[in-house]
Amino acid sequence: MEIGKGTRVAVFGATSDIGASFVAECALRGAHLFLIGRNEGSLERIATDARVRGGTVTTAIFDFADIGGISTLVTEVWEKLGGVDVAAIFYGVLPPLGGTEGDALELDKQVRVNFTSPAALLSSVASRMVDQKIEGTLVAVTSVAGDRGRASNYPYGSAKAGLSAYCSGLGQALARKGVTVIDIRPGFVATKMTKHLKQGPLFASPEAIAKGIIKAVRKGSPVVYLPWFWRFIMAAIVHIPSRVFRKFSL
Repeated sequence: MEIGKGTRVAVFGATSDIGASFVAECALRGAHLFLIGRNEGSLERIATDARVRGGTVTTAIFDFADIGGISTLVTEVWEKLGGVDVAAIFYGVLPPLGGTEGDALELDKQVRVNFTSPAALLSSVASRMVDQKIEGTLVAVTSVAGDRGRASNYPYGSAKAGLSAYCSGLGQALARKGVTVIDIRPGFVATKMTKHLKQGPLFASPEAIAKGIIKAVRKGSPVVYLPWFWRFIMAAIVHIPSRVFRKFSL
């Protein structure tokens, strides 16, 4: 699908760094945008910038941990936009692993925000698209961390792995109904969520990832690694024998 003038785009997690960059790209193309985020001040700044760039913008404040409110949120989006052509999900949490191990409530929060909530959102939007016979596109930003559990971030990676599996199944279920599901798997990205990590040459900018997502939506590829070289990095990591893998510090 080509995002252009008049394309109806719902951005869930618009105040994330990648989400904001994606909003800017869509606005430059004249899209009709519905931006949903948790921080009102940040959301309004992003909305103002999008309007300057040429997009038409509606906003809503929402806490994505509120699973029960997702259906109502999607109804609001549908009423304001008259339907959705592209729905993109950018939100998530990545707390440092140290200090959260053995904390059941923290694990529940990570799974709820990184898997349960986006999965429920994808399902709700997909049902609306199918009912209205909209040939739409669903985009979920997962992570290369979901390709194999690693000691450095296995709670986060496990939730993202679940979301990738969900995207795969949902994409197959919707393949003959005109709805495309795209699993975006970024590697390291220089964002607020990764500021506690030591950054190096493998880190990409949010702007580069957003441009890659625009291209992925146009091509309709089911799984996209961003930047592209992460596909080969993760293929190598996945194929390391377990007895050898456990000796690495990753």
